[in-house]
Amino acid sequence: MSTITDTAASAAAVTTAVSAADAANPVPADQPRQPRHAQQEPAPEGVDQSTPGQRPQRVVRRPSRVASEEDIDELLSGDESELMDRLASQLQGLSFKQQEMYGIWNPEDPEAGRRTFLEQWRQRHADRRAMVAGLADPAVPPQERMALRASYIHRWRKILFSCPTCWLLPGLCVCGRLQRFATQHTKVVIHAHHGEWGSASNSGAILGPCLEGTEVLLYNYPDHDTRLRELLADPTRTTALLWPGADSLLPSELSAIARERTGGCVTVVALDATWSNARRMQGWFPRGGWFPRGVRGGGEGGWRGVCVYGTCVTVVALDATWSNARRMQGWFPRGTLTVKLPAESTLKENKLSLLRPVRRYRGDLESGRVSTVEAVASLLLELEGDEALYRGLLDNLKIKVDACRLQKNRTLVYDTQEPQGPSNRSKWRERQAQARAAAEAGAAEAAGDGVEAAAAAAAEAGAAPSTAQAAGGSV
Repeated sequence: MSTITDTAASAAAVTTAVSAADAANPVPADQPRQPRHAQQEPAPEGVDQSTPGQRPQRVVRRPSRVASEEDIDELLSGDESELMDRLASQLQGLSFKQQEMYGIWNPEDPEAGRRTFLEQWRQRHADRRAMVAGLADPAVPPQERMALRASYIHRWRKILFSCPTCWLLPGLCVCGRLQRFATQHTKVVIHAHHGEWGSASNSGAILGPCLEGTEVLLYNYPDHDTRLRELLADPTRTTALLWPGADSLLPSELSAIARERTGGCVTVVALDATWSNARRMQGWFPRGGWFPRGVRGGGEGGWRGVCVYGTCVTVVALDATWSNARRMQGWFPRGTLTVKLPAESTLKENKLSLLRPVRRYRGDLESGRVSTVEAVASLLLELEGDEALYRGLLDNLKIKVDACRLQKNRTLVYDTQEPQGPSNRSKWRERQAQARAAAEAGAAEAAGDGVEAAAAAAAEAGAAPSTAQAAGGSV
């Protein structure tokens, strides 16, 4: 009981002291009252305010950032040198190696990369302001709003200077390290959601440089939507969507359809998005498949409403999480033919997705949370029967995952070789040691030359009197 009483008395004393402090320092009526922590004056620079007995807090300098759109407009409309200084302050925390990774640092002309960064930064924010203005205008139709956003994402991606193919920073680009393959009868088309476009952790982007003839198309980007409609309306191909639905065909059934046609080619279109957006995109496809000649299957010679004409089968694969994939599913017309992976698919060998080290979710076969590359590789193994192709695509995915982790300053998980060698720091130390050895050798050589010169001067000075004495003696 006494403890409770003492605590209450202490609280009352603190309240009284606070009230007295407020009375001694009244706040003007026209000034809004601020929180107590905001009224405290900042400590002088270099002064540690940590409580005695506690470990001093380490102050971490962070690069400055532009606060708001007003600050951006002010900088863009102001002096260019001021803008350069402001942007240069954001780059002070980057080492030369990091600037080279971003594509900024150029040893021959250090300012060239910064000027390029400035121009791209200004153009990017100008396009962003135009996009935001269009999205905020109620007179703009919804389809045009989506096109504005998709056009901005298609041009600028997520990060400045990122590779337009693999979407990694220039210093970590994996396009030249990936194994390349050619399929016999299958064409792959990646249909990417704008939330996945330009993301370093996206897996579907590497299918473009990996597989010959693969196209990566952006959802709601006008030019890419037109291209996808051309592929779907091609009378020589039959479209199928890679979708884990209950009514979806198995790869063996799809192969049987392909064998009925001359050539038996298959085109795989993958939706690259979360599963919710992928479902919306799937709704863009017509139910029953595309029938450019007005002939519907299902009768004699047909297969579940699949058009019997054409030499190729187009399989649309969704490259997405479940949430975005569901939304993207609605983009395709109803009745589109779908294909799914069988339960005994080779995905069961992995148990967990290879992409999980760079994604928050934990992929597994039971929930279907696997990456686009893994799903496409498994489907190609069922359709093509090429084990080397399957293993090669998975190895390429491991390279992409390790490069993405390096970009996020994390350790490797699959021990793939780094783009610039496994140990750049040791090479840098070796170069530094060689430079120091050369400098020491030069200094020693210069010192040796100085000693020899001094000895020669002393010898000459000692020889001069003896010569004079010899001359005097002769006289």
